[in-house]
Amino acid sequence: MVHARRALSMAAITTAVVLCSSAVGYRVVAQRPAADTPPRLLNKAEVDQALARIYPPLVRDAGIGGATEVLVDVDRAGRAHGFRVVRTDHPALATAAEQALGIARFAPAVEGGVAVAGTFRYSARFSAPTLPVAGGRTSVSVAGARARLSNAGELTAAAARLYPPLVRAAGISGRALVDVSRDAAGQISAVRVVSATHPAFAAPAEAAAKRARFAAPEPGDVRLVFDFQP
Repeated sequence: MVHARRALSMAAITTAVVLCSSAVGYRVVAQRPAADTPPRLLNKAEVDQALARIYPPLVRDAGIGGATEVLVDVDRAGRAHGFRVVRTDHPALATAAEQALGIARFAPAVEGGVAVAGTFRYSARFSAPTLPVAGGRTSVSVAGARARLSNAGELTAAAARLYPPLVRAAGISGRALVDVSRDAAGQISAVRVVSATHPAFAAPAEAAAKRARFAAPEPGDVRLVFDFQP
């Protein structure tokens, strides 16, 4: 029996086959496998809309946003079989992301042209609304007379903008003391919250203090006093 082998050009056809002669003609004995693909989310827009609806109101109204990443185990039929939160900026955001994924529909992963189980990574981003700074008499000053701020107005505005809305609405006022360290060039090298009359004031004061600029670029430590008044 005479055997024949025919090579087909890959430029002309994407599937490479080897053809062997037989009594009834030629038959395919080898074929290139299809490209491998991970699981795919089929209804991303629907899941994203659910995410916006589930965004916890208390967290949103407090101006808290951030990101959450969830790994989803998807079987070869495209069914989700468990969620694993691998990163989140707030526990409530992680819970919301898992709830939104409850309506997700997937196409399974494919390896060698065959559907297999795989893992899908879902990234959820929660964008808190920009909240207006209503009223308030927030201020910042330097303890002692060792230095003078050149942008006290900017720091005051930043602290007022970051004043937690729920704390302000509850009429809670207070003070935070922040130490700012300056290097030999007068640049800020470290910021440390020394004390705060309410835990909610520590983060706004620290964030605002990082913006501080001083009239004279001198090294040393300066204590800033942030007074939060609703």
